[in-house]
Amino acid sequence: MQPLIGDGTYCVGHSELNAQHQEITENLNQLIDFVESPDCEIHVANQMGDLLKSVHEHLLFEETLLEKMEIPGLKDHKESHFEFLDELAKACQHFEKGQGATAQHLQALLDWFLNHILIDDMKYKAYLEKL
Repeated sequence: MQPLIGDGTYCVGHSELNAQHQEITENLNQLIDFVESPDCEIHVANQMGDLLKSVHEHLLFEETLLEKMEIPGLKDHKESHFEFLDELAKACQHFEKGQGATAQHLQALLDWFLNHILIDDMKYKAYLEKL
């Protein structure tokens, strides 16, 4: 599995959101490293917790910012956030039950993260750059 690149690809025109995207990218890259290594369970458990916390804080910040700006389509955007948090929580529960974190779970999280930023969040870049 290829790590995510941290070269500004996920910049959406707002410094705090960009920093949060970078933090999430780093967490996901750590998960890739841990999942692909032997004896990874304790590291994955800690990293999953860090990822869940970072993602939750980020999504709340992003939603609050977009609400203040009265961005069109916010209801659907927030719904996609809820779906991602639900999938992330399921992956955490799967691991906590001793079933391990699989590359398939991680790939699903990576795909959502990339698609969400590169498609959904980029729709708001022009608004965010004006702040």
